[in-house]
Amino acid sequence: MASVVVGNNVVKHIAEEIIRPVADFSPSLWGDRFLSFSIDNQVEQMYAQEIEVLKEETRSILLATGMKLAETLNLIDVIERLGIAYHFEKESMRF
Repeated sequence: MASVVVGNNVVKHIAEEIIRPVADFSPSLWGDRFLSFSIDNQVEQMYAQEIEVLKEETRSILLATGMKLAETLNLIDVIERLGIAYHFEKESMRF
């Protein structure tokens, strides 16, 4: 029970129960598959090596001298849109 003071009068309010609609979602199609996800160390190392190879390929393309300026700027834009520009900050500072 809550009370509110208005001037010299005390007004008492009964706290109303808040009724919220209950969402009736269907069960997830994925179940709890991602709650207990673990990756094998060998697979993780394989992915890490592949990532390093791809970063070096991208770096060599970015530093290639035969590209036109418009192509280079387009590549930098794509790299930034992919969200991987932080890997190539030193290289893109050249331009």
